[in-house]
Amino acid sequence: MSITGLLLRFLLLYPPLLMVAGLAARYFDFKPSGLNFAILLPSVMVVCQWFMKKNGRCFTNGEQRVAVLGMWGIDLLVQLLGIAASPSALRGDVLIFSMALVGSLHLIAIFMFVRLTGRQMKKQELAG
Repeated sequence: MSITGLLLRFLLLYPPLLMVAGLAARYFDFKPSGLNFAILLPSVMVVCQWFMKKNGRCFTNGEQRVAVLGMWGIDLLVQLLGIAASPSALRGDVLIFSMALVGSLHLIAIFMFVRLTGRQMKKQELAG
């Protein structure tokens, strides 16, 4: 599997799961705080596991950089589309601040979970 394939799978997994979870949160009338991370992190891990199992190896440093930045780009796009679709959409400085904060946290989380998935796969290889 290529990095493009990984990013395509992430694009096909993460946004639909996020939309379904958001609709469920709205239907059951609960605040979806933390919901984004709850969908993002398993999505990152699943697509990384698919890549590593399909290729029989972990990412190279270059592949990891492209994968992390690609997933982060998809995540930021989803966040912006979600904000734009919101009736109480953020504007101006508040939008910039919130995107910078959430974007930074998501970048760190994506990077950490890509690394964590790689370590888990290496441990499984050593054990198996």
